Amino acid sequence: MLWSSYLPGILIVLLALLVLAIDLFFNPKQKAEFPLLIAFSGLLAILLVQCFTLRSVQEVVQNANPLGSHGPILQIFFVLSALLTIWIAPLFFHPEYRNSPLSMPGEFIAILLFCCSGMTFAVVSQDLLTLVVSLELATIPLFVLVGFSRHSEKSGEAGVKYVLLGSLSTAFLIFGASLVFGRSGSLQFSEIAAWTSLHSHDSLFIIGAWMIISALGFKLAAAP
Repeated sequence: MLWSSYLPGILIVLLALLVLAIDLFFNPKQKAEFPLLIAFSGLLAILLVQCFTLRSVQEVVQNANPLGSHGPILQIFFVLSALLTIWIAPLFFHPEYRNSPLSMPGEFIAILLFCCSGMTFAVVSQDLLTLVVSLELATIPLFVLVGFSRHSEKSGEAGVKYVLLGSLSTAFLIFGASLVFGRSGSLQFSEIAAWTSLHSHDSLFIIGAWMIISALGFKLAAAP
């Protein structure tokens, strides 16, 4: 079933909600260690599930979209990246420092997990709508992380600039997706690819595709 390819992202979202819920009740003296431990253990369990089901999920994704067979491997990469970030966070941020993200560990970790879940959804998406929603789920938490240090002027300035840049890229992405959908008549990548093979020189479709590519460049900070 295709939903199995979205299972890691769903589990990460549930883990983020669990971290937020637990953050309300534990001892403030454990405010840095306990959410980190919960998130690290949960991501490690999700990683093990991914490794054991990698081959079957790859077959499901490849049957739905031959171009997306590497999605599950990228999901493992994103989970490993989140694990590494949580592991090294205490080495860079002292929990008692006023501007430290670990002064509010539950929120910091939950935002990081939501960002990771968006990335895991994006790499196995089979249609434009899922891709757009997944990218927004991945990038909106980044806006918050950039401006997380509320007492830092540089952090606030960077957050505002990133919101403006992200809003512009989202507008390009949605406008480009609407052009691609309007010309091809479908949101599914497989059907869009089949339509493109017959109408490869359609000007509006090309404009829409370039707008999507430009938006991805903005979101990846590849441009400007």
